[in-house]
Amino acid sequence: MTALIPIDQARAAPTHVVAGISPLGLSGIVRTHPAREVAVVFAEVSERLAARLAEAPGDYAALVGLGELWLRVGRAGDAKVLLERAAFQPPPSWGAHQYLNLLLRRAETLAAREFKRGSGSGLPGGELLLRFGRRVVDACRGSLRGNA
Repeated sequence: MTALIPIDQARAAPTHVVAGISPLGLSGIVRTHPAREVAVVFAEVSERLAARLAEAPGDYAALVGLGELWLRVGRAGDAKVLLERAAFQPPPSWGAHQYLNLLLRRAETLAAREFKRGSGSGLPGGELLLRFGRRVVDACRGSLRGNA
């Protein structure tokens, strides 16, 4: 069972949260605190991990930590890229290596099902939806004209 990290401790020492490599206490924070506090903590941890990666792009703990965080918030494609980078770094322990592989398999599975929409592209099947909408509007207008 993972140890629960109080929200104040997570804010005060995100490096301690990251250095643990094990489940980072994020699941404990999610289960025991309101969504608004969780969002704030996740944003702060994400910001600090990104700053750490800017300083040291090969930091194993920061890569895994940010990858796990992004995986938890639904950014599986981005998480997969970070976790793949971490896979090329020497892990601090066998357990850390196993944990990274678990996260990477999860990210690959979720990224394969992730919907990626290009910029400027419309909804898939949107043209059919527009044609149907126009027919409905025309039919409604026709029925209103016939009743008048």
